[in-house]
Amino acid sequence: MDRETRQELLELTDRMAELQREKGRLAEERERLYRRCDPIRARCLVKIALEKDEKGKPLYSNEQLRRAASTLELESDQEYPQIQGQIRESLTRERELDIEHARLGDRRVILMADAGMQVPTAPPSLPYG
Repeated sequence: MDRETRQELLELTDRMAELQREKGRLAEERERLYRRCDPIRARCLVKIALEKDEKGKPLYSNEQLRRAASTLELESDQEYPQIQGQIRESLTRERELDIEHARLGDRRVILMADAGMQVPTAPPSLPYG
């Protein structure tokens, strides 16, 4: 294997590791975002469960109505939709990282094959190192 190919393989491996670390950071941030949603959701559910009509009966008499009311309540919350948007952005970024990781892995396999090296047995689009 020539020096240039070796250097490119090392750089690809390093970049793939960077992508995995970034995915880990995204997962940690998403976990923090999910935890921020928990008390908001809990307050919403308690509020809906405790609401009564003028006769003192539960305002939302069945699970379907309670679920619909909680959806509307959460969407009207100032913070909850913003947090959900951040979670969606994080998931989108993670999918982009997966695609880039697979692309680099495919490139690495091609370089290895061209250099006459033994190629890993996992499909090229699966992360394996």
